[in-house]
Amino acid sequence: MMPPTRVLICEDEGLTALRYRATLTRLGLDVVGSAADGEQAVEAAARLAPEAILMDIEMPRLDGISATRRIMETHPAAIIIISAYGEAETVQAAMAAGASGYLVKPVTDDQIVPALQAARERYATRESSGPSP
Repeated sequence: MMPPTRVLICEDEGLTALRYRATLTRLGLDVVGSAADGEQAVEAAARLAPEAILMDIEMPRLDGISATRRIMETHPAAIIIISAYGEAETVQAAMAAGASGYLVKPVTDDQIVPALQAARERYATRESSGPSP
């Protein structure tokens, strides 16, 4: 089990956000907040300084990829994009925006912790190596 991590949930579907919150809390992680649209996600990341973010790709006002790009410019974190779409172009766009992981819906409870661990490791490696030329 990984040590407690401050996680922000960015998901516009209320029941899905509640399920993520319940799963993360049951697993001993600290859910510091949630956001129901991309603009709220950017604001919440700045205000709450999470270590990791679960980011839905399709959200009102600002999509998850754009929100990820903005968060990574100002308040970087290990971001896992969650989407119903698994096409290579979408995954590549998410990773290019700064995401450290990608899960395709439906996401099961047993996928979340390994995905968070991998995203945190990928994020830490990226941060320690510095910006790419």
